[in-house]
Amino acid sequence: MKNNLQYHVTDIGCYYLYTKAPETDIFYVSHIHNDYELLFFYDGDVEYIIEGAIYHLQKNTMLLIQPAVYHNLRILSSRPYERIVINFNENILREDLIPIVRNAAPFYLIDATHSIKRMFDAIRDNHESFSKEEFLYLSQTTVNNIFTCLKYYSDHTVRENLSPNSTLERILMYIDEHPTQPLTIASLSEKFNLSESWIAHSFKKHLGISPSQYINRKKIIYAQSLINMGMPPVQAAEVCSYINYTTFYRQYKKYLGIKPAQDRKNESFPSRNNVTDS
Repeated sequence: MKNNLQYHVTDIGCYYLYTKAPETDIFYVSHIHNDYELLFFYDGDVEYIIEGAIYHLQKNTMLLIQPAVYHNLRILSSRPYERIVINFNENILREDLIPIVRNAAPFYLIDATHSIKRMFDAIRDNHESFSKEEFLYLSQTTVNNIFTCLKYYSDHTVRENLSPNSTLERILMYIDEHPTQPLTIASLSEKFNLSESWIAHSFKKHLGISPSQYINRKKIIYAQSLINMGMPPVQAAEVCSYINYTTFYRQYKKYLGIKPAQDRKNESFPSRNNVTDS
């Protein structure tokens, strides 16, 4: 069995990974994108951080991460790590499933005998023998079938935030609701009557990134959605409070791997391994 596999086209990407001895106590790169991410966890000792909420994954955990939501992974021990990730957008879904996906829980503990697990097993067991086209078709069919099952699936466990921080959650919500405002750590400090050092420490502790990284990525993701709806890149930059278009251009290309003028819908998914924060 191959240790890893990555197939992607415009509307869907599938990534299988098996690592026998992962490095411990490290964060995978925090990232954010405008497509959904469906993760099925087979084995390992890991925490998954989704906008500050921490989930300790068990065997047969399924995560659904909504678009424009920050997330990253932390390896806790050298136990072998195995998972499947499917990134997709709503274009591949049946129309009746779109509300199901938009309102789905972030965390599901799937019974070992359930058909959802067998669907992921089919991807894992066949990823060497299928062509790229066959594999991506299987992935698309799997996504639609999984959310058809979730219409009727009630046996799931939704984990609470293991490191609750209501103040940080209010800050994140404020940033999410104001992507067009000229936000800075100083303006957040004034808005919430908190020290800049407290805000910086909380972001680093709970998200693994700085406030400016979080703000910039949220703005770029929002600008990308505007561009995909037909807004010229220069106007999208202005809407998102970029005074200098060159700064916007550089951040857009850095975070998304493409130029603002390129229509995201006509591009393949950029490799998640190439997206970094600095």
